[in-house]
Amino acid sequence: MDDWPSQTPTPLEAIERIAQSADRVLAIQFFLFFSRFEYALKRLPKISVKDSGVQPDWDGYAKERYTAKGESADRWEKIQRRADFLEAAHYLINEPPKKQVVKDGVLRWKERTKQELKFSMPELLVLVRAVRNNLVHGGKFKDGPIEEASRDEKLLRHSLTILSACLEEDDDLRRWFMNDLY
Repeated sequence: MDDWPSQTPTPLEAIERIAQSADRVLAIQFFLFFSRFEYALKRLPKISVKDSGVQPDWDGYAKERYTAKGESADRWEKIQRRADFLEAAHYLINEPPKKQVVKDGVLRWKERTKQELKFSMPELLVLVRAVRNNLVHGGKFKDGPIEEASRDEKLLRHSLTILSACLEEDDDLRRWFMNDLY
């Protein structure tokens, strides 16, 4: 890299700057928790097979465990009595993560309207995945939307609360999540 301008950080230095940011520990915790949650879904097994391989079936899990009758309906009723869950759910529904789109050849953020969102576990887990996608693939760059950066901590914390509540209310999922961790 002899022709790399000396005042410009190297790619590794740029990544180091991100790694030292204020919310790095929370972001790392979120990534690890999210990844382990996906591992647990696959081990249940809640998987979908696509051309590109096997993926965790988030939607199938949410519909099976939180929308059906009987035990699943009881689990949904129970989880809704948790104050931490309700706070997180209401935040994600009322202040949902935006979706990154291309409009007129430019990356932009698209608002999700509250009318299109339902208070349900399938919808909440879609929003948690959107938080993850925005963090990994989204527009976290200097000329990106500053107002989104100020919401990152809340979005991450509330997403972790939703995932944690699922683990605490679902013994099978929790067993796989904790498998070989202790």
